[in-house]
Amino acid sequence: MLVVSVGGAIVVAISLLYTARNYRLSHRGQVTDRFTKALERLSTEDIDARLGG
Repeated sequence: MLVVSVGGAIVVAISLLYTARNYRLSHRGQVTDRFTKALERLSTEDIDARLGG
């Protein structure tokens, strides 16, 4: 019974670490994407797009 509990705890810990890693990578990608879009908007000739950037 103890072995099953310890094994379950290990699986849960590994899955939590995997989820946290994926969350960080996803968040980093969103920040990069937003920054790239802002730079694109700042380089346009349209004044409204530049103000949005």
